[in-house]
Amino acid sequence: CQFFFTTGPMSTWDMKYSIFGDAVEGQDVIAKMSKVPVHGEKPVNPPKLMSVTIERIGPPPVVKKPK
Repeated sequence: CQFFFTTGPMSTWDMKYSIFGDAVEGQDVIAKMSKVPVHGEKPVNPPKLMSVTIERIGPPPVVKKPK
């Protein structure tokens, strides 16, 4: 599984990735991660997330019946 946190619009990702969701807390951590030194597009010392909780808000996805 791979996911990204963004701090603003990512127009270069349009039509390439599905972008969804919101951080409901921890925006200060995301802001700090967005400011780490990079070489090209990759962080020099990548931050590591020790814990993440992902919660579905809303109805569950529709289960398609087999044909």
